[in-house]
Amino acid sequence: MIETYYVFELFQITKKIDNEYSILMELSSKNRENTQEYNYHLNNLYDYIIESIDYCSQFSIDTLQIMLTNFNKYNQKYPEEYCYYYGSNVISYVIDKKEIDLRKEQKPSEYNEELNDEESEEDDEETIDTYEHEDSEEIPIENNYYLLYPDNLDDQYDEAMNIIYIAATRKVLLSITNIQTTTKRESEYRNRLLKIYHTYSKYDFLSSNIPLELMAIKAHFNPFLIFVSTDTDFSSLYYNQAIDLIRTMYEQDIKDTNEKTICENLFNTLCLEEILNYLDLEKIIKLRNFCYDLETKYHSNHYGKLCLLKINNHLK
Repeated sequence: MIETYYVFELFQITKKIDNEYSILMELSSKNRENTQEYNYHLNNLYDYIIESIDYCSQFSIDTLQIMLTNFNKYNQKYPEEYCYYYGSNVISYVIDKKEIDLRKEQKPSEYNEELNDEESEEDDEETIDTYEHEDSEEIPIENNYYLLYPDNLDDQYDEAMNIIYIAATRKVLLSITNIQTTTKRESEYRNRLLKIYHTYSKYDFLSSNIPLELMAIKAHFNPFLIFVSTDTDFSSLYYNQAIDLIRTMYEQDIKDTNEKTICENLFNTLCLEEILNYLDLEKIIKLRNFCYDLETKYHSNHYGKLCLLKINNHLK
């Protein structure tokens, strides 16, 4: 199939992206970020990402969907290979952009007609699915808490979440830096966390989506040099994202002290903390109730209690 060739061609680009990240992380570990070599590879990374976007942009949504299916299969088979994960990301990004542009081009009446048809089909499928599985599968607790919000907010999802991701990445570094230590062992552990942040985590957090990643490259992956603001009310979108973050944190074992895992859990917790600043009292109370429901389901060794603590602090 011709799509197989397209997948191979994109893979060649994403493999270069993976390689550039490896080089940048190695340079960071050697404290060589203020060098021409680091800048050279930053520029390479930026160019390869743009190349991957341009390459995918030439295909139809249908072709991209087939390519995405292939990359997802490879990603599941080889989860340690970042190039497959990145391939899925860039394809999804281009599909989203194409679908947004398509909706903008359509007349409102045409779009509403298509939307009604899709909703009718989804309703039929949902009815069948419920009938087949209602006795055998437990309905996720979060389904009782999600809020509906205008579809156009989804088109601005990356913009909305970048505000949160940037703030949380800054707070991760500050939190680790400000850890108070009283023993040599504690000091060494803090230093390991700082090393993981500078050589891995900041790259991970600031590439949470492609628009943020491109801004981060221009800012040398320094979150204090990236600024995003908006006048749009994203509170409903943020609330649903908080539900997903809380669920994630309840599933994380607090006994896992791996430095990468600690940084990731700290980042997620700080994303939640930042989101709470944008929510009204009613939404925060709903989040607390969600935590209470999860408390009855999960064992005690999780990060959920930290989420509940942050929520309660906002309710004081």
